[in-house]
Amino acid sequence: MSNKQDWIAKLKELAFSRYETAYGYQVFIECYGTAEWVEFIEDCKTYQEAEAKVVRIAWLLTSRHDDACAEIL
Repeated sequence: MSNKQDWIAKLKELAFSRYETAYGYQVFIECYGTAEWVEFIEDCKTYQEAEAKVVRIAWLLTSRHDDACAEIL
Protein backbone atom coordinates (compact mmCIF):
# COMPACT_ATOMS: atom_id res chain seq x y z
CA MET A 1 0.00 0.00 0.00
CA SER A 2 1.61 3.20 -1.06
CA ASN A 3 -1.29 5.67 -0.89
CA LYS A 4 -2.03 6.92 2.61
CA GLN A 5 -5.72 7.25 1.73
CA ASP A 6 -5.68 3.48 1.15
CA TRP A 7 -3.98 3.09 4.52
CA ILE A 8 -6.72 5.10 6.20
CA ALA A 9 -9.45 2.96 4.63
CA LYS A 10 -7.69 -0.19 5.80
CA LEU A 11 -7.09 1.23 9.30
CA LYS A 12 -10.77 2.18 9.56
CA GLU A 13 -11.67 -1.41 8.64
CA LEU A 14 -9.31 -2.64 11.36
CA ALA A 15 -10.84 -0.33 13.96
CA PHE A 16 -14.36 -1.27 12.91
CA SER A 17 -13.58 -5.00 13.10
CA ARG A 18 -12.32 -4.50 16.68
CA TYR A 19 -15.00 -2.00 17.72
CA GLU A 20 -16.54 -4.35 20.29
CA THR A 21 -13.14 -5.54 21.52
CA ALA A 22 -11.74 -2.36 23.01
CA TYR A 23 -12.81 1.20 23.77
CA GLY A 24 -9.84 2.69 21.90
CA TYR A 25 -11.11 1.36 18.59
CA GLN A 26 -14.47 2.98 19.29
CA VAL A 27 -12.67 6.31 19.63
CA PHE A 28 -11.11 5.87 16.19
CA ILE A 29 -14.47 5.04 14.62
CA GLU A 30 -16.60 7.64 16.36
CA CYS A 31 -14.19 10.56 16.80
CA TYR A 32 -11.79 10.48 13.86
CA GLY A 33 -12.70 12.11 10.58
CA THR A 34 -10.50 12.13 7.52
CA ALA A 35 -8.45 15.11 8.72
CA GLU A 36 -7.72 13.42 12.05
CA TRP A 37 -6.67 10.19 10.35
CA VAL A 38 -4.38 12.07 7.96
CA GLU A 39 -2.73 13.90 10.85
CA PHE A 40 -2.49 10.72 12.93
CA ILE A 41 -0.53 8.78 10.32
CA GLU A 42 1.38 11.62 8.66
CA ASP A 43 4.70 10.61 10.26
CA CYS A 44 4.35 6.91 9.40
CA LYS A 45 6.61 5.62 6.65
CA THR A 46 4.86 2.27 6.09
CA TYR A 47 1.39 0.84 6.51
CA GLN A 48 2.74 -1.57 9.11
CA GLU A 49 4.02 1.36 11.15
CA ALA A 50 0.61 3.08 10.90
CA GLU A 51 -1.20 -0.11 11.92
CA ALA A 52 1.10 -0.60 14.91
CA LYS A 53 0.45 2.99 15.96
CA VAL A 54 -3.32 2.49 15.78
CA VAL A 55 -3.13 -0.70 17.84
CA ARG A 56 -0.81 0.88 20.42
CA ILE A 57 -2.99 3.98 20.84
CA ALA A 58 -6.22 1.98 20.88
CA TRP A 59 -4.93 -0.12 23.75
CA LEU A 60 -3.61 2.95 25.57
CA LEU A 61 -7.03 4.62 25.30
CA THR A 62 -8.71 1.41 26.41
CA SER A 63 -6.43 1.11 29.42
CA ARG A 64 -7.12 4.70 30.48
CA HIS A 65 -10.85 4.19 29.99
CA ASP A 66 -10.84 0.99 32.02
CA ASP A 67 -8.83 2.63 34.82
CA ALA A 68 -11.27 5.56 34.96
CA CYS A 69 -14.25 3.18 35.06
CA ALA A 70 -12.63 1.20 37.86
CA GLU A 71 -12.19 4.37 39.93
CA ILE A 72 -15.87 5.22 39.56
CA LEU A 73 -16.94 1.87 40.95
